[in-house]
Amino acid sequence: METRPWTRRPATWVWRYGIAIPSVGAALLLTLALERPEIRGPLFVPAILISAWYGGLGPGLLATGLSVLAIDLFLIGPLYSLHALTVDDATYLLVFAVSAVVVAWLTGTGRRAEEEVRKQASLLDLTHDTVFVRDMHDVITYWNRGAEELYGWTREEAVGKVCHHLMQTVFPAPL
Repeated sequence: METRPWTRRPATWVWRYGIAIPSVGAALLLTLALERPEIRGPLFVPAILISAWYGGLGPGLLATGLSVLAIDLFLIGPLYSLHALTVDDATYLLVFAVSAVVVAWLTGTGRRAEEEVRKQASLLDLTHDTVFVRDMHDVITYWNRGAEELYGWTREEAVGKVCHHLMQTVFPAPL
């Protein structure tokens, strides 16, 4: 049964969204410690990546908003106030925000895809059928429990080996 995001336990929500605040705070402190006015946004990108990777799209967007706010409040003069921005500062914040949203979306999407592949791979371990996957160079990249039972090699022994060498395949003509 699929769970909706809003039905998850509150502790999960707190952790997922809570990661954005200390990561953006650390980026701000590091940026302020460097005392280089030309470095405004690059150190906030890892904070957005971390938030989106571990929390998902929502926390990544929260980190984006907090980063834009931190840049405006602490790095663009006059300091410590929200003010009418110059055209250059507004353009910079707009480009940063759009880029950060794209980064958060791509990171969250990649994380969800990886989790889905991992879930599907775990389903292959439930079957007694032999399933193994090779890449284009015949190197084994996946080896399930059925393959362990049939061939006798554990996953750790098989993954990373060339399948023809592992199984000692004899070809009637040179491969």
